[in-house]
Amino acid sequence: MLLVENSPATILIAALAAASQGVYPPDLTDWSLWNSRMPNDGDQAIAIYDTGSKPDGRSHRSGRTVEHPSLQIRIRSADYPVAFQKALSLCSFLDSLSNLSVEILDEAGESTGNFALIQSATRYGGIISLGNEEDGKRQILTINTRLTLAEALHSPSSQTPFNFFDWPFAGYFTWTG
Repeated sequence: MLLVENSPATILIAALAAASQGVYPPDLTDWSLWNSRMPNDGDQAIAIYDTGSKPDGRSHRSGRTVEHPSLQIRIRSADYPVAFQKALSLCSFLDSLSNLSVEILDEAGESTGNFALIQSATRYGGIISLGNEEDGKRQILTINTRLTLAEALHSPSSQTPFNFFDWPFAGYFTWTG
């Protein structure tokens, strides 16, 4: 059981948009972010796909099974060096993720009022080239990653903790709220 109600792709898209790694909602400009599909139009696009999860035991406090969702990030560009540079930028972003609270957006890019906490991202493998699309005009590169997520029940500015006792480091802090 995941600790979140939103798809991991939706959560990662919100994080990428907040960090200006892409544009959401997608508008066919450079580096539009797409959830589980790649459009035919627009040369430079990023699509995020949910690809399953890895079970990782159970929480001692809640008894819930901990799962780490897997995602594939596809980067498309007509120019291979441009696609590769974007992939490197995305790798750097993923490698730097640590306890990032993100506001979940709907398909129109509006706030849903929900938040999620990305505790970390772990890439497995490097940047992979899938070659050209079928029409031969654009290159596709991929990055595979796994996330550690927690549902953030309140905005980051709230004085109330998020699922505090489900966090793996909860024992190191004392909440006096």
